[in-house]
Amino acid sequence: MDRQRQQDEEHQAYLLCRGQNAAQLAGLIADPATGRTLRYAAARALQHLPYAQIEDTVYRLLDGQYAKTRAAAVFVTGQMQTALTPAQTGKIGGTLAAILQSGEKTTVKAESLIALAHLFGRQTLAPSDYARFENTVRPYFAALAAALIFALIFVSAYLPKRPYIESFLLKQLAAGTRGKASWALFAIAERGYRSDAIRACLHEKLSGLGKNSDFRHEILDYLAQNG
Repeated sequence: MDRQRQQDEEHQAYLLCRGQNAAQLAGLIADPATGRTLRYAAARALQHLPYAQIEDTVYRLLDGQYAKTRAAAVFVTGQMQTALTPAQTGKIGGTLAAILQSGEKTTVKAESLIALAHLFGRQTLAPSDYARFENTVRPYFAALAAALIFALIFVSAYLPKRPYIESFLLKQLAAGTRGKASWALFAIAERGYRSDAIRACLHEKLSGLGKNSDFRHEILDYLAQNG
């Protein structure tokens, strides 16, 4: 799908969801015939409602028959646009941890990692809260599932600094595809990881990039700021 067509589809989905109530939005999310664009537009619309009004709806969706329904419900929890109470935040965190500890589908686990990233990135969860999740999250960095790599790179940009996360990011920077390496560099810069190994890897990457490469400019920006 070309970019303009995708933007048009997203706008139409937004218009369709605008003004619908929680039950109507949940119906779209739960319907297996709903396309991804519309399903996530409905999830975004839910995020703008007070969480107390949609909490039961979200948990019903989390128990839904289809993984794509459950993944969209997880997406809702990570980027609520209305305030969460400490109790609500704690319950969401516990739910995400339970999903990551379960035999849930990889797509739902990926959304759970991304939701955690947003909760830490938006400071809904404090860095000290990572202690509640570390024993659950850390094994994912050791036993990599290909379908989770992008989610792990993204969450790495917002979790507290850890040597095992730095090692994972360096591996993606060195051996990952151009897209993965670019996102790994984003996470490295975002969290302030600095090492001789990172700099050596980046200098090696530069030799294979054209002068107009966006990734080349990202590398040069990092090196200029981090020597």
